[in-house]
Amino acid sequence: MQKHTEIKDNCEICAKVSGCSTWLSCEICEKWFHTKCVNVSDDEYKVLQKLNNCHWFCKPCDNNIGRLIPTIGKLNERLTSLEHEMSQVKNEVKSEIAIKHIELETKMDQRFREIEDKIEVMQTETLLQIEHKKEQIENVMDQKFENTRIQWSDLASDLAGDDNNLTVAVDKRIENRMNTMAQELHTTQDLINNTRLLANEEREKEKRRNNIVLYRVPESTANLLKDRTVDDTRTVLKFFNDGLNAGVDEQDIIKIIRLGRFNSIQSNTTDGNPTLVRPLLVSFSSYSTKNLIMNSLYKLKSAGHQFKSFIVTHDMTELERTQCKEKVHEARLLSAADGSGEFKYVVRGQPGKMEVISIRNRQR
Repeated sequence: MQKHTEIKDNCEICAKVSGCSTWLSCEICEKWFHTKCVNVSDDEYKVLQKLNNCHWFCKPCDNNIGRLIPTIGKLNERLTSLEHEMSQVKNEVKSEIAIKHIELETKMDQRFREIEDKIEVMQTETLLQIEHKKEQIENVMDQKFENTRIQWSDLASDLAGDDNNLTVAVDKRIENRMNTMAQELHTTQDLINNTRLLANEEREKEKRRNNIVLYRVPESTANLLKDRTVDDTRTVLKFFNDGLNAGVDEQDIIKIIRLGRFNSIQSNTTDGNPTLVRPLLVSFSSYSTKNLIMNSLYKLKSAGHQFKSFIVTHDMTELERTQCKEKVHEARLLSAADGSGEFKYVVRGQPGKMEVISIRNRQR
């Protein structure tokens, strides 16, 4: 209930300002009334003034509010019921999302374990192949030495009855045998070198297994290496989480380094030419995190403008890079030879297993 502090409204009943010093205001229509015009005694008025939560309505509004109260009550009940239903639906949706999330994580973990098991089997098979090659080489060498021993024994028998031609025969047999052994030694050396290269290649693959290489990632111009590394870490995490929605934490990353020597001039180009930046090597603590990033690259199409120019590749060995370049060259030759323009040729597949495939050109 308001107090009439300024006399500027006429009484709604008598249409006068004067005639009474006490006033009441209707809380619905906000019109003013003399207390005597609405039959409120001075004692009643004093009581109303003392009550903090007192509500007073004029007669027309009081009649209307009497009809509205039941409706408001029903609306409140309906609103309470709807809020309860919405709360139940939200809880059900949250439960379904949680279940789906758990199922997805379970499937991904199972898939990662299967991949890791396959890689472990491949490594075991490779080591067995190397051991088998080693045994083959040892067997060949043993056989060669045995054959040589037999031949020298035969030579001694042949020369035993011919003292006059002993020197000439020995020199000739020695020369022939030395030539043969030189060829056999060269073949054996090639086999050993190939086996060593195969073993080195497998070790390099294992070393790079959890790594990726990012190209066209803007490079910091900070003078200190630690400051540039902090900037690169911040950029990479933003790319993984905002661009690919992969949910990678800084703890998932072992190291982030730029490949090549830092040059403050090339990182601070002001002549209008594209800024030259060094490739960025990112090493993860687990293969599953690296695999998650590679499987999320399709999201680059809808990523922010600052990420669309980024290129992400596996950290390939020198042999894998050579094979990749050969496949890229093959794809370019096929694209140039295709006069229709209906297809474009691209390189797809894991390092060491890349193939050239044709894709229908969507621009036609």
